[in-house]
Amino acid sequence: MPEKPGPRYFWMRLALILGMGLGLLLLIQSVVTYRYVSRRMVLEQLERESARQVAFLERHARQMGVRDVGQLADVLEDIRTEGARRIAWIRILDGRGQVLVESGRPVGAPFRPEAMRALFEERREVTELRSTPAGEVCVTLHALRLPLRPPQGPPPAPRPPDRAAPGARPGLRFAEIALFVEGANTAFWPLRRHLMVNFSAAVALVASTIFIWLRFGSYVRARQLEQQLELARQVQRDLLPSSGLDSREFDVAGACFPALEVGGDFYDVFAAGPGRTALVLGDVSGKGLPAALLMALIHGAVRASNWTAGTEQHEASTRRLNELLCSGTSPDRFASLFWCYYDAAEGVLRYINAGHLPPLVFRRDAAAPLKLDEGGPVLGVVPDAEYRQSSVRLAPGDLVVMYSDGIVEAENPRGDQFGEERLLEILQENHKKSSEEIRNEVLTRVRVFLGGAHPPDDLTLLVARVQAAGAQALAA
Repeated sequence: MPEKPGPRYFWMRLALILGMGLGLLLLIQSVVTYRYVSRRMVLEQLERESARQVAFLERHARQMGVRDVGQLADVLEDIRTEGARRIAWIRILDGRGQVLVESGRPVGAPFRPEAMRALFEERREVTELRSTPAGEVCVTLHALRLPLRPPQGPPPAPRPPDRAAPGARPGLRFAEIALFVEGANTAFWPLRRHLMVNFSAAVALVASTIFIWLRFGSYVRARQLEQQLELARQVQRDLLPSSGLDSREFDVAGACFPALEVGGDFYDVFAAGPGRTALVLGDVSGKGLPAALLMALIHGAVRASNWTAGTEQHEASTRRLNELLCSGTSPDRFASLFWCYYDAAEGVLRYINAGHLPPLVFRRDAAAPLKLDEGGPVLGVVPDAEYRQSSVRLAPGDLVVMYSDGIVEAENPRGDQFGEERLLEILQENHKKSSEEIRNEVLTRVRVFLGGAHPPDDLTLLVARVQAAGAQALAA
């Protein structure tokens, strides 16, 4: 049954919901603020600018002593020419919406008397947006506070009385001024840019929260799998011998460091009867959980069989283990195994090397180590493979070193491998030290060689020195 999410996942879900709500709030606020800046604030700025232009027109006209509407043409042209990039047109209207004088190229009909009534009686701004070939413009209507005489020439065509602005005094004039919207947009560009950044950030926050929410189930399953892997690593660690190995026949020190959470290497040391000690080191192909499962199978078979009873039992157990792997696993899943037992009464180490890197035996007085390479092929590849037990005589003080390929194949950042030569050099320099000191020296040199890089394969090392106390106790 799948595990239900705990309280911590509830708080994570709540955090995601709050984050999504905050992102949506920021998104809505950014859109509303952007629209307000793009329209309302721009229009307000243009309305203020048009009011300043009309005030300048009135002031300029008074300074020039303009008394006639027709005399305003030059003033309008000067103002529009000076602000050509901001002003599209200016025209003067009477209370009936009749154009008295203008400058520029107006687009659209002039304001109607209803707009003038709203400006004159209701005291509210009269503004509208129009599209022109030169761009969008904001057209604003203002009362013109100048005592002007009607223009010279024939009077304009009469209009119905109801078209005049009610309440307007005779001779009241209005100024219609059109300003380009783009000019005001430029002034507000820094603020709009910040709003666009806020909008993008809000969209990113919402999108990220949605993505995390959609992947939340996978995250929970990954966390549960991670917890299960941690438990598997603890179980695998418990299967290995404790750090303080107790053997009357050997001074033993071992270590196994998987490249991932769990690995395919293992070693074991256990008593195999009176005066006998079993030493085992195996290496399953690959890394991670598949290798760990196969390693557990082999480890269990090693412990369950009676292979330490004699030569025939040892060879038969190896063949059965090979057949088990050949029939129960895929061809790319195989294992190398070195397993041996030491008979203290005879002083003999009996072993089978099933395709593993040959362990090294350092005798007290020999210059070169002896390699234990007899046995047969790796397990799980050749169904009918034959395995033969071999033996080597050991004396008190002799040293046996077993290791996996992760030791010699460790690579530094430059791609160089640690190699067997470096390992032999270390062992020859330190083979007279205790097993624990030798193990620590080898692993320290390997870590230094890696230079902080993660080892590409599991690192496993088992060092065992024959003790004189075991042989003497047995002889007594």
